[in-house]
Amino acid sequence: MKNSIKISRQELYEKVWSFPLTQLCKEYNLSDNGLRKICIKHNIPLPIAGYWSKVKFGKKVIKTKLPAKDEINIIIEIKPFEDKSSESFRDSLSEFPDLIFIVPDELNNPDKITKALKQDLIKKKPSSNGQRENVISSSYNLEVPDVVISKDNLSRTLLIIDVLIKNFRILGFKVYCTLQGLIIENDEGEKKKISLTEKSRAKIVVQGNYNWERRLFFPNGKLMLRIGESYRMAEFTDTATEPMEKKMRKILLRVAHNFEKEKQERFLSAIHHAGRKEEEEIRKIVRKLKEDEYQRFINFYNEAERWKKFMVLKEFYDYKKQVNPEDKNWLEWAKKKLDWYDPSKNVDDSLLDEVDKNTLELRKRNHWGN
Repeated sequence: MKNSIKISRQELYEKVWSFPLTQLCKEYNLSDNGLRKICIKHNIPLPIAGYWSKVKFGKKVIKTKLPAKDEINIIIEIKPFEDKSSESFRDSLSEFPDLIFIVPDELNNPDKITKALKQDLIKKKPSSNGQRENVISSSYNLEVPDVVISKDNLSRTLLIIDVLIKNFRILGFKVYCTLQGLIIENDEGEKKKISLTEKSRAKIVVQGNYNWERRLFFPNGKLMLRIGESYRMAEFTDTATEPMEKKMRKILLRVAHNFEKEKQERFLSAIHHAGRKEEEEIRKIVRKLKEDEYQRFINFYNEAERWKKFMVLKEFYDYKKQVNPEDKNWLEWAKKKLDWYDPSKNVDDSLLDEVDKNTLELRKRNHWGN
């Protein structure tokens, strides 16, 4: 199959036991669940939870053997995301027979957004808009499409905007206006702004009493449609052979393509993020293991030092017991202190509860007296 990746059952088994699933998902452009289903379908065992952490720390792991099957040479086709072209999306448009690909000559049952735009523009007179001259612009304080055109192109603009709105509604997009302009939104909440402007030609104009020269821009009759922003923006312009009215199919295909492309990019980004998160978790575990190991050794060392000192005290106690057995009060007291200091007993002593047994120093109190 075109653009598919063929891999034998044995090869896939070796891969899932050699690399984490998050890494393989990026390689094959599959979801974690999708790759798991393929392995389960072909009876390919997967590493258990915690397997890769153990590998990271050099611990012993158990690799489950690949069960034998009659179809030893099974070929598994893992299809990566295709970079869908306009041709592949064209088939999907056929599912919507009500789409309008020919822009009519007159407004017929216009959408409420088109009505609002017409009402905003119809009475306006051409004026300046920045460096643009002789244009009419949609009002910035109204929730209508963002439009800057010549008065001559008003009828065309309304027809094109109306057909676009109706088509995007048919395709299942939410279509609405904000103060920023006309917005389309898919079912995943991704949004794109639609704006329509008229291209301009530059002209040097002499103005004022001092004959100042200014470079101004005048509409040239060619409409330019922009959908989206940044590097993923789709732009369509009138040409001599193909005016905007004949580009409707291309516009819909391009927008659908861009939404799908961005969806793929978000998916791959999520996989990458999951992989980085897993690596960070592994680093935290390694850090904790090192800290625990260090503390365990320090405790071991301190107990050894205490044991040496304890043996000195024990030897002295035995000596005192031998040379002065009648001093029972002292011997009883010393025996209790030995039991308190003995690393193997650690008997509590309320009078020494503020003493660190390893350093034999008083623990520092906080300002609350604890």
